[in-house]
Amino acid sequence: MEKTGFSEKDRELAYFRFALIAPVIQGTFSDASIAAYCRRVTENPITRPDGTVFHFKPATLEKR
Repeated sequence: MEKTGFSEKDRELAYFRFALIAPVIQGTFSDASIAAYCRRVTENPITRPDGTVFHFKPATLEKR
């Protein structure tokens, strides 16, 4: 694997974050709007790859 200066933990978190916004970027969300998608996926706390539980605000995802 190519050395990028990022740790495996950083890479996992980046992939995790991308997975949350990928449906918006790819236009595959089934909600009525981007704002509705962001509200839906942030309704419940989300467990990060490191096991911590975090509650995102919809506006955080809308920033993409």
